Amino acid sequence: MNGWYDITDFGARGDGSTRAEGAINQALAAASRAGGGVLWFPPGRYLLGAKVVVDRQVTLLGAGWASRDPAQGSWITASTPGVNLEIRAEGTRVEALGFFQEQPPRGGGAWQPASHDFAIHAGADDIFLKQINLFNCTKGIKVRHHTGGTIGRVILDHIWGQPVRTGIEIDNAQDVVKVNNVHFWPFWEGNPGVRDWMMQNGTGISVLRADNPQFSNIFVLGYNRGIAFGESDNGITSKFAITNADCDSCETGIQVGGTNATGLITNFSSQGGPGNVGLAVISGGVKVLATNLRITSYRSNSVRISGNNTKVFIHNLWAELWNLSGAGFPGVEATSGARVFLGRPLFFDRGNGAPNFGETDGGQVLSAFDDLMTSCEVVQTPQGEQYQCDR
Repeated sequence: MNGWYDITDFGARGDGSTRAEGAINQALAAASRAGGGVLWFPPGRYLLGAKVVVDRQVTLLGAGWASRDPAQGSWITASTPGVNLEIRAEGTRVEALGFFQEQPPRGGGAWQPASHDFAIHAGADDIFLKQINLFNCTKGIKVRHHTGGTIGRVILDHIWGQPVRTGIEIDNAQDVVKVNNVHFWPFWEGNPGVRDWMMQNGTGISVLRADNPQFSNIFVLGYNRGIAFGESDNGITSKFAITNADCDSCETGIQVGGTNATGLITNFSSQGGPGNVGLAVISGGVKVLATNLRITSYRSNSVRISGNNTKVFIHNLWAELWNLSGAGFPGVEATSGARVFLGRPLFFDRGNGAPNFGETDGGQVLSAFDDLMTSCEVVQTPQGEQYQCDR
């Protein structure tokens, strides 16, 4: 087949023990000489002993994978720390491949993962990753330009597995990055040591500096933070959009940090299990609009919003079974100068003796949209008559 390069024709064996990076690099070179092509990974386990760098546009294609059986399908495996696959070529596509990283034995006591880096480093514009299984990777996919510059238009679709420290990390993405159909669940191991380590240290999706990142159809389970927005030396995240997401048994479902971050959340549910809080904002100047939330079973608040000049608008909230610690946490708490605007309808159920709303340290919770503006008057401006309101 013209344009197809079977890595086994270049010496890869797929037996899980023979190093394959040399054969993969030879196939990459052959495809590069031809102006591009498809590198075909037949079913097998291809061991990497060193990083593979993709510096010309190609497609890396496997035969798919079985979600809980790395003996079935096409897998790239690593036993020593190091980035497995680094993509530096615009327009590269990786599809239908599983990634496996050797981890320490799992026992009943304390456990921590090996110091593997990200299985895939998407380091150029216009990369497409589809049907990827991060079976037991310490870190899954990093989206950041390989030179440290800006990156954009990267698409991740159908991302499965159990990355234990970080599933997906995005930084300095100043054009739209789209993440769709994510399912992070204990496909690899439900051992108590692994589970407890992830609950204390893991993040499903971490977004640092990004403009207009879009997330849809997301499911993450068993992390310290399900989806977290923060900041880096490159800045903060603005205009994020989350649609149809569920965080199960996470300490925090969604956490929004980074001064002046902005975003939109639609159709979000979160079940805490041993978790702390469903939706948390932890920085000043944040503005978030959230619609259709169902947040249940948390030790403290369903929603906790903090930060001076932070404003969060919530419409259609279902808060149930909060304050499981019995320490008196309100269902929705505004603190440290934050304001929360709650629109109808509202449903609060079983707060374990705690109030529905709480205001501390200058925070405010306003319980209907008609409370958004306490007083208005018409004033003359250079642009003509305008309304001026207190809030």
